[in-house]
Amino acid sequence: NLSGQTAELGLVVLGMTIVMVSGGIDLSVGSTFALAVLVTLYGMNVQQWSFGTGLLACLGLGVVCGAINGFLVGF
Repeated sequence: NLSGQTAELGLVVLGMTIVMVSGGIDLSVGSTFALAVLVTLYGMNVQQWSFGTGLLACLGLGVVCGAINGFLVGF
């Protein structure tokens, strides 16, 4: 099922579309996505986290990476 395999990437592309339409560019989106997924999958498979814990870890890591990126770009 193609739509099931590309749903996550579609959400990332949707966010990048908004950034590019506004005239900006952000090359860190793919790296942040990959890091968040890697940490979440490691936690869920190796550390036996529940789905909710993995989801919160993924969202939290994305927020932290975005905040660090925004701070570095802003200053």
